[in-house]
Amino acid sequence: CGKAGLSCATKRRGPIMLFAFILSAIGFILNIVAVIGLSTNPGIIEYFSWAQSKVKMPTGTIIELKAGPKLRVDRVHCAGDERPELCMEAALAYGFDKVDDMVFQRSRRWEDESSCERVV
Repeated sequence: CGKAGLSCATKRRGPIMLFAFILSAIGFILNIVAVIGLSTNPGIIEYFSWAQSKVKMPTGTIIELKAGPKLRVDRVHCAGDERPELCMEAALAYGFDKVDDMVFQRSRRWEDESSCERVV
């Protein structure tokens, strides 16, 4: 009874199980981070997004996209644009809210039909 397994592992059972515990703990923490990414709160998606992109347009505008499985957050930075007033006007026209000086943000749930619209 109790003789299943490799005989060479009998002597190393403690370190093997410690290694398995460490891997399990790391997996547990990573799963918590992934579950947090399921949020529909734009502030949480900002830090725990599953995918993100940052694009600098030829005019100098910076567009950031952060996405989770349920929500997409778009952010437009107009400070570096050649014509910041035009950038700000366009951001407001596309439904962005001003969150900081020359920074605009909007969030869209994936089931919302407007989530497939252009950013700007």
